[in-house]
Amino acid sequence: MALSTLTERERLLRVLYINSANSSYAVGNIDLYKGFSSEATYSLIHEAVKTNLEGLLSLIQQANSDKNLPNRVILFYYLANILNLNDISDESKHRVTSLVLEICQSDQEFFDFIKYHSKTRLKKSKLSHTVIKAVGKFYNRKSPLELAQSYAKFNRYHKWSHKDLIKLAHVKSDTATKNIVINYILKQTDSDAEPQEAKDIINRIKKSEELRKTSDSLKAVEIITEFDYSIHQVNPDLHQTKDVWTAVLSNMLLKEILPCLGKLYKLGLLKQNSPVHAFLLDIFTNAEKVKASGVHPIDVFSYMKKLEKGGRPIDPKLLHHLQNDKKLSEEELKKAKTRTEAKCPSILTALENCFTLACKNVIPTKKRYLISIDVTEKAMNSHCIGNKTLNCVEAAVSFALVLLKVEEHVTIATYFNDRINIINVHKDISFADLVENVCSKKSSYSLYSSSFEWASKENKLFDVFINFIHHRFRENIPKTEKLSRFQTEPLEKYRESSRLPDAKLVMVCPSSPNFVAAGSQDIPNMIDVLGFDASACKVIECFSRGTFR
Repeated sequence: MALSTLTERERLLRVLYINSANSSYAVGNIDLYKGFSSEATYSLIHEAVKTNLEGLLSLIQQANSDKNLPNRVILFYYLANILNLNDISDESKHRVTSLVLEICQSDQEFFDFIKYHSKTRLKKSKLSHTVIKAVGKFYNRKSPLELAQSYAKFNRYHKWSHKDLIKLAHVKSDTATKNIVINYILKQTDSDAEPQEAKDIINRIKKSEELRKTSDSLKAVEIITEFDYSIHQVNPDLHQTKDVWTAVLSNMLLKEILPCLGKLYKLGLLKQNSPVHAFLLDIFTNAEKVKASGVHPIDVFSYMKKLEKGGRPIDPKLLHHLQNDKKLSEEELKKAKTRTEAKCPSILTALENCFTLACKNVIPTKKRYLISIDVTEKAMNSHCIGNKTLNCVEAAVSFALVLLKVEEHVTIATYFNDRINIINVHKDISFADLVENVCSKKSSYSLYSSSFEWASKENKLFDVFINFIHHRFRENIPKTEKLSRFQTEPLEKYRESSRLPDAKLVMVCPSSPNFVAAGSQDIPNMIDVLGFDASACKVIECFSRGTFR
């Protein structure tokens, strides 16, 4: 194992950006990939709290201000766990909770913090005294209307409700109107003697509760229209109702609409000349709205492909269950496996435009890139962790397409056994054409060191090497290949010969969370990205820019 040349600060930044003290980022829920539970990460955080808490909190503030931070929930995960360290002082606990309140951008982020804090307290009380005081401050800074809107939007996150927290913290206000709102949330009671302002606010809460319960679509649409509620407040029984969806869409963000496209298509709401069709065409092709949404182009692309392909393929485990446990007939199994491609060409074209517009939401790094893509049979037939709609090659091509539109210097190559083939493309190439070019020559195996070797031989200067590779790439490699070609030695030679000592390597393995190239080592300028989604792309962007090493 190579000796680490990362400083403590650089290792802490890795934790905040990739949820790991080593070199590996895994796409998915951090509850499944808990970096804090690893001994190395725990020791790193614990030591930082003991020796330089202010320095650690400063790094968290720095990450919080980064609009490209892959997963904001990681900040609250570690802040919550810091509070549960045995030897942290009361003054330090207060400093941590103050930072939580400072950086929270939504109720959901605060409830994320509460969830992680309560889950790691074992047999102690659910929340510490310090956190209970922070809960009080969280609610005290809300106006009566803001409190009602918070309750109406989501009255519960992660098994915690607003009522639970308000009751636990004994929240009280110095204004009569807010105390009336708090009293209603706790006891569901009100009075005719209340001032008109309080009555109006309580009515908003009552209507949200009615919307969650009613099965009357006409009543639901009436409430949605009056109070601008979204699908999250609607009784699930009405989630198959066209009129309800037509009413809620104008109250939803672009990021919230994208995951619902499949549902809208099945309900027939994407048909030409329908109100929903016209509304979606506008938000998908409006440059200002796409920019304001901050949506990442890979999110747009992924949901576009999911719609186009008729959803993601059936999970093999579910298929096995249906075949062996449920004993479905061949005809039933065929129906379960069949995906029907969406027939809404104008919406798909609008989503392609949205993808191009969303590329402007990605800030250029001004680096020189070489992207090398595995085009073996395994890569073409394996789906991505975190994005089952795409296979490994489609994921690589979509990422390359974003880089082509965002960056000035991008070279694309495919592995061809022990060498690479350079693909000459223009910046405005379509996804379909780029896939065709990439897949024109299939490879029997892929040797990722060949990208460094080619760059050295051709005297090409690259700041970042990005290798998309299948997790079983070694299986077909001839035994005659030298061991050094599986290691970082060719990269080190390239760095030396090109005089680019900080040239970076990103090993992207979309197909498995268990791939290791750099992940077991604490070395700078080299990371593994396991799986593929927008957060993986943000990790690569931040790493390439030099936000962390």
